[in-house]
Amino acid sequence: MKKLNYFMVRLLILICIQSFCFIISAQEQKQIVGTSDGKYGIITINKGLQQQDTVNLHLSVQWIDENLKPVEDNSSVVILDKNNIKISQQEYIEWDNFTAKDFVYFNKSVDLKFKIDDEIERDEIDVSLDFGFLDMSRLSDYNEKDAFLLKQPQNITVNYEINRDLFVKVIPTPPTIKIISPVLDDENKAYTPKSDIEISINASDENGINLVTVNSKDAVALPGGIYKSKLRLSPGINKVYVMAVDNDGSLTEEEITIHCSDYSIAADMLLKGGKYYGLFIAIENYQDNKINDLDNAVDDAKELYETLLANYTFEEKNMKMLVDPKREDIVIALDELSNTVTDKDNLLIFYAGHGHWEEKTSIGYWLPTDAKRSNTANWFRNSTLRDYISSINSNHTLLIADACFTGSIFKTRRAFANSSIAIEKLYNLPSRKAMTSGTLEEVPDRSVFVEYLIKRLKDNPEIYLSSETLFTSFRTAVMNNSPNLPQYGEINNTGDEGGDFIFIRKKAAEEN
Repeated sequence: MKKLNYFMVRLLILICIQSFCFIISAQEQKQIVGTSDGKYGIITINKGLQQQDTVNLHLSVQWIDENLKPVEDNSSVVILDKNNIKISQQEYIEWDNFTAKDFVYFNKSVDLKFKIDDEIERDEIDVSLDFGFLDMSRLSDYNEKDAFLLKQPQNITVNYEINRDLFVKVIPTPPTIKIISPVLDDENKAYTPKSDIEISINASDENGINLVTVNSKDAVALPGGIYKSKLRLSPGINKVYVMAVDNDGSLTEEEITIHCSDYSIAADMLLKGGKYYGLFIAIENYQDNKINDLDNAVDDAKELYETLLANYTFEEKNMKMLVDPKREDIVIALDELSNTVTDKDNLLIFYAGHGHWEEKTSIGYWLPTDAKRSNTANWFRNSTLRDYISSINSNHTLLIADACFTGSIFKTRRAFANSSIAIEKLYNLPSRKAMTSGTLEEVPDRSVFVEYLIKRLKDNPEIYLSSETLFTSFRTAVMNNSPNLPQYGEINNTGDEGGDFIFIRKKAAEEN
């Protein structure tokens, strides 16, 4: 009992010394740590200056004996556990010292560093430290630390005033893109007599390159930062969009123009003499008051109808507009096309209205005007649409859908899936393509997708425009101005052989 009382008295003396240290030093603070086996150390804490976004906390320990005299002690260590550090505004702080383990220990001194996020709410933080004390030989038993530590009656709290002017704003550096081949002139233009070319790109960034795409297709990565992509051109002017994304998410886009003088495709297109058919389906008003009406579907469909009629090789007698059709009306229109369209012809189907995705059955639907929320009797399945597209014996069929959950029509939900396309000419091989305003997500009533689609069709100066090139030209604009991710790809199981739907300007057809 006398030994225990002596120990407690000695501890109280040390605590008094500690309190005295607080009074005489404003820049440094001290705390005594000790264990019941009679070892003690006085820890001194010096608050370092803020450097940019980093603060340094210097800790040192002076070992003492029971007479408060300094001693050499190479076997004891001071433990600072991450869980025993309490820090205000913790969500804005990142410790450098605790990345690999949850504690640090030191025999003489150690520097604690933490970084401050520049979004921190208040201009000061408090760091509260609670220390432990352990014999070095028992460090491996630190998981049972509570058996060794004698807690002191107070922690040390250090206050920092944050200087926001010291923060350095790191501006992400976008990747660098250099087109190696084809060789470009001063206006970023290249000329080729071939319709099939390979584009070589050098992409570099100090943080590393994550992805390079050419017209939204992944380029093949080669050693030395080289990326290659095979490209099929239309006769005349082709716009090619190259994008590189680094590991920080910064991106660089480069637009180049390639003039293709291979007009054999154009000759085949015109010699075939195929007609261009169009079916436009727009649904705004629903008979079931449990299904919300829409406001812009009909106007969007009419504007696309008029744009194609005025500028491209579509004739009014081969175009049909269905406003608020029932399911039966859609089926009749598709039956008529099945009996009319030949393998020389091209078909464009446009749909604007409600779409629905049934998660349990993984089935997508269009909702005609007579659809009821309570049952699917008058809903129009995506699988039914695929069957019609497969059975309509066109040369090319292009589906453009501006509706919720229309992404389920594709072979893959990823735009521009990498697939081998063994073709000689885009126009000569059948295609069954689709572009949609979104994936498996809701889309807004006011369609940014249709707005940019029509704008690109109106502004297009080229004689021949493939649907893939058209989509690529406005995809980024849609993503930047809406929450949706537009999609493009082959329609699953409908007979696509790698060709593409080609829009032909009326002027070119008249001249030929």
